[in-house]
Amino acid sequence: MDTIIYFVRHAHSEFDIHNEEKRELSDKGRKDTERVMTLLKDEDIEIVYSSSYVRAIQTVQGIADYVKTTVHTDQQLREGWLADADVVFDDPDEAVKYAFENPTFSYKGGESVSDLQKRGSAALEDILKQFEGKRIVLGTHGYIFTSILNYYDSSYNHDFLSKTTKPDIYKVTFQENLFKEIERLWSESFK
Repeated sequence: MDTIIYFVRHAHSEFDIHNEEKRELSDKGRKDTERVMTLLKDEDIEIVYSSSYVRAIQTVQGIADYVKTTVHTDQQLREGWLADADVVFDDPDEAVKYAFENPTFSYKGGESVSDLQKRGSAALEDILKQFEGKRIVLGTHGYIFTSILNYYDSSYNHDFLSKTTKPDIYKVTFQENLFKEIERLWSESFK
């Protein structure tokens, strides 16, 4: 029996390292959530989960309202923490690339890709077991989402992450809790 997870990367928000959990969507991000809901409303969604971060919840709230359910949050689905807030990278993108190339490495105060995979895949596997055969929206973030996919297939790495957008939607099919296939639903032309 197939279980479908719609990974929804949160819409745009203004970056603020000191306000990660409570950061809200920007005006552009709020407009894009309408497009997220429009794209997902005919997918027979039954369950909506999200990271506990405000911007992820706000991104999937519209589809939860549409299907008349609540957004269930899971702290394990929060964004990966690359490093302590006081760590300054000359090139943050290169820092993330290095982390994917060295999955057990972590910067000061940060989580390794391996740590993210353990945390994220454990949360996902709990959802897959609890809601087998269902269609589930999962509000997420780029770093942890890519780390979870990388757990199942190493071709999902920094290069994949750098091509994702805010928001973004990937329909991932699991068969008996095993990764089966992935399809990108979001398109920049959808705007």
